[in-house]
Amino acid sequence: MFKSGLFASSSLLAVAVLGFASSASATDFVQNDGAVCGALTPDPNGGCNANPSDFQALGSFGVGGSINVTGTMGTYIPAGGTTYTSRDLDWYKFTLTADCKIDVTLNRSNDGGEVVLFIGQTASCPAAPFYGQAIPSFTTVSYFLTAGEYYVIATTSFEVDAANPANACVDYTLGVEITAGDSGCVGASLPCDVAHATPGCDDWSCCNAVCAADPSCCSNDWDISCVNNGAVAICGYFIYSCNDSNPANDCLTSATVLPLNTVVAFDNTNANTDGPSTQVTGAASGVARDLWWMTQAPANGQLTWVVTHPGVDTVLELYGPFDTAVVANPQTEIPPAFIGQVDGGGTAPGGEGVTLIDAESQKYYLIRVGSFVEPTVSFGPGTIEATFAGVVYTTGPQKFIVTSAGANQNLGLSSGAISAASKQRWLARPFTVPTPDAGGNAWDVTQLVVKGFQPAGVVNDTLHYTIWKRTNFNKPVDGDQLFSGSVPYPVPFDDGLDSAATASHAINIDPPVTLAPGNYYLTVYASNPNDPAAGGSVFSNFAWFIYSPNGIPMIDQSIATGVFSWRSVTFPTPGFAVYQALTGNSVQAGDDPNQLYSNAFNVFGTPTTIASACPADLNGDGSVGAADLAILLGQWGGAGTGDLNGDGSVGASDLAILLGAWGACP
Repeated sequence: MFKSGLFASSSLLAVAVLGFASSASATDFVQNDGAVCGALTPDPNGGCNANPSDFQALGSFGVGGSINVTGTMGTYIPAGGTTYTSRDLDWYKFTLTADCKIDVTLNRSNDGGEVVLFIGQTASCPAAPFYGQAIPSFTTVSYFLTAGEYYVIATTSFEVDAANPANACVDYTLGVEITAGDSGCVGASLPCDVAHATPGCDDWSCCNAVCAADPSCCSNDWDISCVNNGAVAICGYFIYSCNDSNPANDCLTSATVLPLNTVVAFDNTNANTDGPSTQVTGAASGVARDLWWMTQAPANGQLTWVVTHPGVDTVLELYGPFDTAVVANPQTEIPPAFIGQVDGGGTAPGGEGVTLIDAESQKYYLIRVGSFVEPTVSFGPGTIEATFAGVVYTTGPQKFIVTSAGANQNLGLSSGAISAASKQRWLARPFTVPTPDAGGNAWDVTQLVVKGFQPAGVVNDTLHYTIWKRTNFNKPVDGDQLFSGSVPYPVPFDDGLDSAATASHAINIDPPVTLAPGNYYLTVYASNPNDPAAGGSVFSNFAWFIYSPNGIPMIDQSIATGVFSWRSVTFPTPGFAVYQALTGNSVQAGDDPNQLYSNAFNVFGTPTTIASACPADLNGDGSVGAADLAILLGQWGGAGTGDLNGDGSVGASDLAILLGAWGACP
């Protein structure tokens, strides 16, 4: 599974230089969280780890500026604890008023080992550092940065010196010196990826990085060595080149449009290699003899490509989204469009797949299929197929709850035969099926993706689902079941949207179940052949994650006070009951507290057409009443859904049909 990610920045270069000389005009700061690391809660410079985020501001600086910070950091024993389980990271932010070279030094007082330094841009939290490394204390690291706001993080590694615990929490100094960089880069206007007779190039950061390695590139000419050994090798520039050959989609500029639900044969025996290297994408595996396809998403949803390539160690890469099926300028369009790579480490049984869960409607996605780069590159014939599943319903990403102790935690509500007394510990969570945007009046549901985990000590052999009809938020009772099914307990995967890396479990529904627009409940639970529901004593449990911001909260019912969930111990007797046992837990600051009980899941499918069993139910609420009458009267004299007799206009005969169907639908 993929989600869109950041393309590795080429705007910096780390160079280890022993020693650090402080400027006499340095601006001095003292860390603001106390004399002992971890002493204050919340940490006043805990950065993106704090809620809300909290950086210690150091100010704005230009060329010639210097910063000195003193403080305490490291691994510490939290209040009430007995072991070193918490780490104090100190987050600072500062602004560069011009393009600058900065030299950063992080020193620990006892020289007890390495320190850890991160630097990144403070656009928003959570902020992933675009560069981080463990370095020996008293080492200077250099970066070439454009004007803007940045953060720097100082800490130690998590390891504790058992023989000398005092080394865990240490005093430190953080120094930053700001200089202009190489003068040969200032005002240079020619491109970095083309050799030219003048020094420097137009990418200030790349130019400085290259000239730090080879000063002649900024004092003489920017020759082909500066391009290949500098712009490409150091900065990650992608110099595109491809010669058309057989097969036709050998070059990414001539990618073949791959239709959905069609198995297409290919052979990469004669293919060239024209895609980006790992230096450009940051991917782990090199790709050779690549072929290219474009697939268009017909709506917002989930695109999947499966490649079967017998005997070949195949690597897949995904790029996008693109507005058209043609990439006009690979050098500039391809690197920032990289989404991700899949390399199964060999010939995957049954094929190797890539799934994009958040494909955008009408956008194109480029798939690269090639062979893993190794001493002997394997190649040969294979097949590729693309499929699509539209988003019927989603609760959005699953998030950490905040416990009564103030800690972040994934919390799943038990679902299965969890004890002798709770043989059918089920939840019923609401969802709504909308009318498809284009084509059809219902959905063929093909997949449920539920988020959760298998707790330690239980055995899950099977994952079951039940879809119930829903009237308002009344509890489901025996007879409300519409569809039920089961699959072997799925291997969890990372869909890139959850606070737990392997939270997602896919339930593939084959053949699909058809749902008309309306309101439903979903139940998901685990089982094994020897659990209490089957008369045994081996417990089963799928801990179904709660707290998804786009879920439908159940609230303000006459039978409950505040937000609640439906939960059972056995079914149908006593059946579902109100569950409100999460007192003391909360959502993240600023989020809707009513989402606490919202279990995390997605429903995927494809539009279909069904004949309505209740055509006069114009608003799809399961009955014919005043709301439907209002719709019909609003369409009077024209065309619309109120044309119940199919004569092309809404009139008296249609009104008679509606009044004759008044009441609950059959």
